[in-house]
Amino acid sequence: MDEPGALARFFKLASDTLRGYALEFVGRSLNRTENEIDPEILNSLQLLWEKRLETARNSTERSSYATELAAFGWWFGSGKFDDTWAIAQIKQILELTGKVDPDFLLLERLAVLVDTMPESSVECLELLMKNDKSGWSIYGWQNETKAILSKAIQSNSGQAIKTAENIIQDLGKCGHWEYRNLLPPSGSK
Repeated sequence: MDEPGALARFFKLASDTLRGYALEFVGRSLNRTENEIDPEILNSLQLLWEKRLETARNSTERSSYATELAAFGWWFGSGKFDDTWAIAQIKQILELTGKVDPDFLLLERLAVLVDTMPESSVECLELLMKNDKSGWSIYGWQNETKAILSKAIQSNSGQAIKTAENIIQDLGKCGHWEYRNLLPPSGSK
């Protein structure tokens, strides 16, 4: 049986939920893999992902890809892919759908990447928060959010600092004043 053909057929015929489950399964497997993964396998997975993202982006029914795209959070959380590539994928997903599952893995990984990629990390946090329509998710994200914002403010990136300060201001407007102590004292920077 021609595997690429079977895989293409699966993605063509499966529902968004089933496609999402398949991609989540791959991501969970990556997460559980302690050893290094063969670069050829990672390359094949990247190509598969890029094809899926392109298909969703070109669709007139983007909402029919929301679950599938959100499942990339498991891939991202695994830390197995090149960080620059992976965070660019997350940003695109957040721009297209506004959510990534599971959000806790996304935030844990962003809290690590903010040290080397402060602008991208804080931009992803900003997109995630803007798309949190209920406003309740911030309560589950507090520790990671504080870590990301704090590190972004302490970074040497003017853009990361500005974005982090804007997020803190927006949080304050919603009654989350506990973040204001992350801001540097007036006139200190």
